[in-house]
Amino acid sequence: HAVLSQEDPADGARREMPGGRITGPAGPSLEARPSLLSAIGWSIVTGVVTTLFALLSSVFIARSLGPALMGRYSYWVWLIGALPVFCGLGLAQASLKFSAELRGRGQPDVAASVVRALLRIELAVTAVLAVGLLVVGRRLEGGADFGLYAMIATLVIIGGIDEILGSAIKGAMDYRFSTLRALPLSAIQFGLYVVVLRADGGLAGLLLAMVGCAVGAIGFTVWRFYRLYRVEGRRAIPPDVGRAIAS
Repeated sequence: HAVLSQEDPADGARREMPGGRITGPAGPSLEARPSLLSAIGWSIVTGVVTTLFALLSSVFIARSLGPALMGRYSYWVWLIGALPVFCGLGLAQASLKFSAELRGRGQPDVAASVVRALLRIELAVTAVLAVGLLVVGRRLEGGADFGLYAMIATLVIIGGIDEILGSAIKGAMDYRFSTLRALPLSAIQFGLYVVVLRADGGLAGLLLAMVGCAVGAIGFTVWRFYRLYRVEGRRAIPPDVGRAIAS
């Protein structure tokens, strides 16, 4: 990784700065470029895989459900994807920023503490959001089935958790994980959709398949997070880092 340094005003020389940032117009060092290119490559592969399976799933579901039910399903999918991002309060971006910076300073224990603190905030926000969704969303749809909206609320909560932990994993420069997770899970989800619709499982069956895949995905994500951020004990967040997060 690139050395963090700053110019000494006394003699103009550049010296290593333990907790600083790289300043000046210089781009990534030669050592940093392979990791950067690798991250870009894995991100592209992940995008292609998820887009391809999403397209296949959408075509198959639309042909199976028909226009009316497909419109309702599309509305639910939009809720599940948009609400964690819209109501995330920038927590995922903070997770990515501070996990990368603190790991770069050689403080993975502090990075883990910051991510856990952000995760607690995210859980509180998404829990309130899920309750509101159960009450308001069902009324907007004329008293839709409670079980359906309970599954949607569950997916929203899981999506918020995945945003935080996924950003922390990217902060550790592990972009390959997203692809390795997306490949099997996207294929499994598509296969479950086919089975559900062939068995005439309807919208409830589709949501149940989504919940099952989301639980599997978040389990894999939690495992990877603790592998990357496993430290002995827990470190309190230093005041300067706390102030930076609050700002």
